[in-house]
Amino acid sequence: MPLLQKKFYTTEFGGERPIKSKFKLAKTPYILKDEDVIKTNLIYTTSFKMEGGKKSEYTSFLRFFNDGRFFSNALDTSSPLLDQYNNLKKGGVGYYKIEGNTIRLEEFVVGAQDCGKYHEYTLPLSQDGIKGYTHTLVNALSGAPDW
Repeated sequence: MPLLQKKFYTTEFGGERPIKSKFKLAKTPYILKDEDVIKTNLIYTTSFKMEGGKKSEYTSFLRFFNDGRFFSNALDTSSPLLDQYNNLKKGGVGYYKIEGNTIRLEEFVVGAQDCGKYHEYTLPLSQDGIKGYTHTLVNALSGAPDW
């Protein structure tokens, strides 16, 4: 039986990062343009329900950077929002590319019984941002991605 090898490390805040980056979208990072509907001073949030467990309703957010990187996390209602938006060591990380009316996201995720993998998906864009997401202007965003 082959031995599974862990492909990630955990930050001091619980975020999981690949030991060796193998993001396909990182090979030619997308550079955000002024005319793009995605903005780096906005936080994009969406809410969803999951069955089972203690908590069933979640709100997650996406934060984008000019260099084709993004950050995602589930919001914790007991912690200040700005701290969560700026703590780039806690949530998920990835790269994005805008392709017409969609945004392609590639995120590193670690499941309950795997060693870490890259998940790629697309979201539809609208004139206001990402369909199904609300956006909030946050002028005090800080921090630079290190993945």
